[in-house]
Amino acid sequence: MSDFSLIIRFDDIKSTPRAFEGELKDELVAEAVDHLAGKCGYFPAGKTVVAGEIYVTASGEAIAQGTLTTSLKFKCVSCGKEHILALEIEDQLIIVPKNHDLAADLDDADLIGEGMWEDQPDVYTFSGHEVDLTTPFRETLIVNLSAYPRCEDLQAECQKVTKEIGTPFETDDQKAKIDPRWAPLLALKQELMDQENDQENDQEESFSKEIKEKDAKKSKKH
Repeated sequence: MSDFSLIIRFDDIKSTPRAFEGELKDELVAEAVDHLAGKCGYFPAGKTVVAGEIYVTASGEAIAQGTLTTSLKFKCVSCGKEHILALEIEDQLIIVPKNHDLAADLDDADLIGEGMWEDQPDVYTFSGHEVDLTTPFRETLIVNLSAYPRCEDLQAECQKVTKEIGTPFETDDQKAKIDPRWAPLLALKQELMDQENDQENDQEESFSKEIKEKDAKKSKKH
């Protein structure tokens, strides 16, 4: 499922940067992101293009500096409104053969997926004679997406469920027509929804903290 433009022979990577550009296929993107936000998304809404430069250092590491651009469709987890999220993500990857000295350290670490190192998420290993940039940039996309996408992510107005009984789409006249015998059940439903939103907010904060910690490690590394 890899774009041949993103597969490069390691021997062809020199100290002088060479350009690369290719696409992550829709099927691959969909498989990578469809579980991140449950029924709310994400879904491909346009091409996912990766472009940049790659070169090799004197010590034999390939350094890929690139930008991933894509558009994804999602529904706000708070109000269900559908949006298109346009992304442009810059990343720098370190890629080494499995016989490289750095790979010996990776062998002792907890490998995730195809050569991803938990403590250094931008270090990848490969076997054979070719470097496939598809997997590393696929991971770049995943770690830059929120597990709880909301209207606020796009600075858009959100029709959140309010503290009042009913929904924000109900008029005062419609609310007045609600049988008062239903009030306790509606209040309980609202309380449960508020608790669920609080849990989602806590999980989102935890996810954001994890991403910031990874970014901090990346900054120290570079």
